[in-house]
Amino acid sequence: MNYRELAQELKTLAREIKDHADAAGKAGPGPARAAGKLATALGRFRTEWERTLGSADDSHVELAALLQSPVVRRGLDAPALRGIYREVFGKASPQEVATPAALSKLLLERSAEHRYGARCLAAVSKRLEAAKKSPEPTAVDAASRLFVLGGMTDEEIETEKAQLLTSTKELNELAAAARLRISKDAPPERVLRAVVKFARRARANIE
Repeated sequence: MNYRELAQELKTLAREIKDHADAAGKAGPGPARAAGKLATALGRFRTEWERTLGSADDSHVELAALLQSPVVRRGLDAPALRGIYREVFGKASPQEVATPAALSKLLLERSAEHRYGARCLAAVSKRLEAAKKSPEPTAVDAASRLFVLGGMTDEEIETEKAQLLTSTKELNELAAAARLRISKDAPPERVLRAVVKFARRARANIE
């Protein structure tokens, strides 16, 4: 019996007890002894259930902090996050969810919905460990990233903005791949605007 079936069984039992409580009270000590045992068992189950939910909540908080950190931003691209989604949920992520920021948000939301915080946290951590052993990003990686940025809407760029601005290393790699002449003292916001402008123009020329 799974938890949904148990919930339905308890709901049905609660309704029957409510409807026939007076009659059961006149039926002798048997039902009363069984009710006492049931109450004890339910108490133990409630304690264990609340402990489990508390653990799940802790995992979800940790997962949220990790997915929003620069570590994930630098270490996991969209293909890696799609792989995590498939590993955790057993199916491909929606095609319309394409950017790393959007995929991270989807992972967080679905993990909370299904209480898969611990499972998703383990999958993300495993991918990060693997990424540490991988070669440093190449110019080809940066060019691919520019192509993706060039196809984003203003709303999607806003979603990516917070994460890009916290990773000056990646931002500088994108600027270098675009061969932009930008002062080392230029504010990250200015660098980002120049990178997005270049990426959109380059993608428009290709398409």
